[in-house]
Amino acid sequence: MVLSVVQALVPHGYGWHIVGVVVVLAVLRRISQGRTTSRERDLHNRTFLVTGGFTALGLTLLQQLAERGATVVALTGQHTDSPAVATVVALLRTAHNNHSIYAEQCCLSDPHSVRAFCTRFLTHHTRLDAILFAHEYQHIGADDQQRHSSSLSTFLITTLLLPVLLAAPPDRDIRVINVVNPFYAAAVHAFDPSFTPSSSSTSPFLHEGLRSLRTIILTRHLQRILDALPNPQLPKTQQQTSSVPVVSPRVQRSNIVAVCVSPGLSRVDTVSRMLNADWNLPDSSSPERTFSWLGVLL
Repeated sequence: MVLSVVQALVPHGYGWHIVGVVVVLAVLRRISQGRTTSRERDLHNRTFLVTGGFTALGLTLLQQLAERGATVVALTGQHTDSPAVATVVALLRTAHNNHSIYAEQCCLSDPHSVRAFCTRFLTHHTRLDAILFAHEYQHIGADDQQRHSSSLSTFLITTLLLPVLLAAPPDRDIRVINVVNPFYAAAVHAFDPSFTPSSSSTSPFLHEGLRSLRTIILTRHLQRILDALPNPQLPKTQQQTSSVPVVSPRVQRSNIVAVCVSPGLSRVDTVSRMLNADWNLPDSSSPERTFSWLGVLL
């Protein structure tokens, strides 16, 4: 019966064409998943610094890190004693039996606040295994100043904390991860480091794309600097007998790896904010925006 239905739906002589298309799509999907690793994701005794930890994507990241036993310091612009922040931290600690989850107040739009946090962090933490910048993933909208300060905070935190990463033992596996929204593709054709688009005449996709693309270029340039340092030593896998490196030796030349990650479009962090359908609008970061029921329906 199934064969008869397939024969009725598929035009005669096109069966192999359809099979070929399915195979090509399956191969493309597999390639698009990126590199995989056999390394065990046990993150006990590893310290992660996460910006944007209390966004929708950030909460997912915090949950995954807490589940794997990592020590996590999440930055928030709210006071750490506020109910929203304190409740999330308490739930993560209880749900995953991990009491090494912390929240630190830091306003990423204020350079003085960023400097003060980095000073406190370096005073109380002697180890840092990864910096995860998740705050630049969210769609910002029409606020060019916030978009600019958001990118500058990434650069400032990287600059201030890079010395502690460079001073770490060379066999330690360290990551600097920038999470960017996928609109960088809209800015590739018009990218110019000196180009400053006008808010009134330029698509918000181009604004967001330029922000993502600048972050990607910064991350790539940072990796080139790290690779150029003398006598780099690659980190070993947790199983010392394993012959599988963390990254191919032809690609990785430093124990510090700077990468960009684009999770694609998110219903909460990108789509809803782009349509002004975020339930938190207006908020302190974008007081000029208004909530739209049309956006909710869309």
